[in-house]
Amino acid sequence: MAVATKYSELVKLSNVGLADQLKAHKLARKKAKQEVSFTVTQKNRMAYVLRLQALLSEADPAANDLAEGDDGTFAVGVVR
Repeated sequence: MAVATKYSELVKLSNVGLADQLKAHKLARKKAKQEVSFTVTQKNRMAYVLRLQALLSEADPAANDLAEGDDGTFAVGVVR
């Protein structure tokens, strides 16, 4: 699985996809021998997206490619 690098990539993911992204980030950090100090205590879309956005911004300050005023927490085209 490819790790997302931009906020807009998260918008199209389901909760399962977002959880997979968090796992990928955790594995990548362990492999790079970086500290893994993040958790998501609430298993909902908002919590997943906010945590991933923080991780993406930490890696690349230009990761926020969303339109002004769009926080990226609402799903677009995700079928439940």
